[in-house]
Amino acid sequence: MSELLSLFTNILLPIFLIVAAGFLFGRYTGISSRPLSQLVFHLFSPCLLFTLLTQNRLSGGEISRVMLFATIHPTPLDGLARSLRCIPGSLQPG
Repeated sequence: MSELLSLFTNILLPIFLIVAAGFLFGRYTGISSRPLSQLVFHLFSPCLLFTLLTQNRLSGGEISRVMLFATIHPTPLDGLARSLRCIPGSLQPG
């Protein structure tokens, strides 16, 4: 039970607090979310990725498998999306 509480406190609670803060900020300030989302995407996401990559404890083999998966996995999905686009009316709202 203490592991579950620790998991909630250390992982889920900060996420919920950030989401709640963002919701309240957007609701009461009326600021558009587009500039903020662009800032997060273009500045903070690469910073987070760099930090995670430099502080990871993965072996070279594990990193290679992750990179291979990230490279190969989108290919079939791209093919499926392209094939569905060729079918008339397949991507039209019901």
